[in-house]
Amino acid sequence: VMRKLRLDYESLRAIRPDIILVMASAFGPDGPYRERIGFDGADVGGHDGESGEAGLLQSDTVVATADGRLLHVSRSIRPLAAAGAAAATHALVLLLDRSVERAAENDRELLLGELRCTLEATADGILVTDLNGRVRAFNQRFAEMYPAPPELLAPGRPYPAFLRHLAEHGYYGDGDVDALVARRVESLRNPSGKAFEDRAPDGRV
Repeated sequence: VMRKLRLDYESLRAIRPDIILVMASAFGPDGPYRERIGFDGADVGGHDGESGEAGLLQSDTVVATADGRLLHVSRSIRPLAAAGAAAATHALVLLLDRSVERAAENDRELLLGELRCTLEATADGILVTDLNGRVRAFNQRFAEMYPAPPELLAPGRPYPAFLRHLAEHGYYGDGDVDALVARRVESLRNPSGKAFEDRAPDGRV
């Protein structure tokens, strides 16, 4: 099939140096039956609603190398038509190694898991933000101290939006809401060691 389509590893590698080329043959690359057509149980993709033809399939999967290693790859399967053919008769399969990115994602998830365990092990209410002031994590004690709509503490939400909710509900006392929120945002960006006193609507301080 590769020869018929005038494709080989070197020509594909010239276009994409990190490509992994995988070739499969129903009856093997050599022998009397090498030209026979075979099919496996894999779905080669969706279908175009108008033409009814098979379309591009993209997915993530795991493949094993000859030395036993497992690679996390992004797989792309594109139907191809041979010269003179009206419809697709072959499929071009491209695999892109994502193992490094997957390992980094796993490391981040592990660190976040350890952070959550640490947060829940303390009796203090703690909330963690990133350098851009967006919520990253918090413990249950913090949520109990400051009841608020859950979406305000969702990962990635701006922490100032949560502070505004508290200011609007009287936690920071009387005064201009924008100014009250700005003071606390400034204390996060430039810590001075100054403490703030919050007063909950139920009288807790």
